[in-house]
Amino acid sequence: MILSGNYGELPEKRNAFYSTVLVTIVVATLLAVPTAIADVFHGRWIRGAIEETYVRLGGHAVWGDAISDETPGARGGTNQHFYNDASIFWNPDVSGGVARQVGGLIRSKWEENDWEQGYLGYPTTDETALPQRTGRFNHFEGGSIYWSPETGAHPVSGAIKQYWSAQGWENSLLGLPTSDPELDLVDVTGLQHFEHGDVRVALRSMTPLPLSDKKPHSSYRVVVPVFPVDFTAGSK
Repeated sequence: MILSGNYGELPEKRNAFYSTVLVTIVVATLLAVPTAIADVFHGRWIRGAIEETYVRLGGHAVWGDAISDETPGARGGTNQHFYNDASIFWNPDVSGGVARQVGGLIRSKWEENDWEQGYLGYPTTDETALPQRTGRFNHFEGGSIYWSPETGAHPVSGAIKQYWSAQGWENSLLGLPTSDPELDLVDVTGLQHFEHGDVRVALRSMTPLPLSDKKPHSSYRVVVPVFPVDFTAGSK
C-alpha cells in the first residue's frame, strides 16, 4: 500500500521536474545564440553580408526587389543586383568584409571597365554624396569613379588620382573630371580632362611636361607634371 501510494505521485513530480528542466534548457539555448539578421526574400533570397548592407542602407523601401540571385564574382566574392538601379558587391578580403553598394551612372561606368574584374576592382565605399556640390562617388581598390549632372561619370586612378586628391579633390582648382583617362600616342602621355584644367602623366620619360590650363589669361596654373607612371591598367 505504501509503495503503491508513492509510485502514484511519482509521474506528476517527474513531469513537473522534466518540464522545468526543458524550459530552462530552451531559454539558455536562446540566450546563447548570437543575434543575426535572417535571410529575407524580396523577389529573390538576399543573404549574408549583402543582406546586411541591403538593410543598413534602407532595405526594400530604397532598393526594391532583388532581380538576380547572389552570384559568384572574382577572387571569391559575390554580388547581387536590385530593381532600383543598384548592385551590392562583396569580397571577404576587401573593405573589412563589408559589402558595398554601387548604383546609377557610376555603376554603368564601372560596368564599362569590366566590373570587379577590371583595373578598378571591388568597391571600397558605398555610393556617397559629394560634401559641397551635387554629385556622387565610389572609391574602388584601383581608383574612384566620380559623377555629377554637369560632368557625367568618370574614373580617376593612379598618379592622376594621387595628384588630384593632394589638391583637394573636386573642391580644388581642377574641379571634377570631365573625361576618362586618355592615351596621347603623339606625346606618349596619359591625359585626363577636368572642369578647369588637364593633368598629364609622362609614361616613358622624366621630362617635365608644359603647364597648361583652359583659360587663356589665367592667374594660376592647374596642371603639373606627375610621376611615376600609372593612370590606367591598360597603359602600364
